[in-house]
Amino acid sequence: CWQPPTAICSACGLARPRVHGRGPKPLCLTYRGRRLVTCLDCGRTRPAHRRVTGGVLCAVCDRERGNTTGVCRGCCGTAPLRRDLCDACRLRERIADLQRAGHPHAVGRLAPYLAKLGEAPNPASTLRWLQSPARLLLEDLLAGRVAVSHAALDVAQGDENDGRVVGHVRAALVESGVLEPRDEPSASFARWQQRAIDAIAPGSDRGHMRAYATWHVAHELARANTQRRATPANLLSVRQQARAAWA
Repeated sequence: CWQPPTAICSACGLARPRVHGRGPKPLCLTYRGRRLVTCLDCGRTRPAHRRVTGGVLCAVCDRERGNTTGVCRGCCGTAPLRRDLCDACRLRERIADLQRAGHPHAVGRLAPYLAKLGEAPNPASTLRWLQSPARLLLEDLLAGRVAVSHAALDVAQGDENDGRVVGHVRAALVESGVLEPRDEPSASFARWQQRAIDAIAPGSDRGHMRAYATWHVAHELARANTQRRATPANLLSVRQQARAAWA
């Protein structure tokens, strides 16, 4: 089998099978394609591993410093750090940035939710969640582009297949007391029912189907949710029941 030629790697300084990365200097397979910087501690040109105050560290010097563990400049606690902050302080800083960019009225309305979000038991997971499409919805709520109400969130949720982010944020707003609780399975069926009825040609059939879905199927779902918490299977069942009547 073919083996790549061996040379002194310009990053690690060891004799290893090489490939040419950026520029003419040889790089081993370990350091191929990684951004090379001048390490703040050792002064050698090596792949960037962690950014700290004053520059960037390579992996070797980062381990010598105790890896990523240090004293957080925010809470003064010892924890794994990024940019000299622990995950909890980074989360609070991220939420503060969102608040400063928001409308004062919306920020005040969402204050209980933001306070609870900032005290999340797993801040690293919450920071990753804030990099998802949920961040765009949260920015719209804070800016006032989406009103803090069930009706506005229903419009933002749209199709059920695209509404998981809205559903998650809505549940968190209810839990924190920003929004009042409501019968979510019935509300979900009502949104689906309206879209399904609008697809029927105008006429007597549309009126009959609206009456059947509203006064029979929706009432059965609400009664089931009162007796026991309705499940996605219950919601699927009533939709199939309505489709069977419209067929």
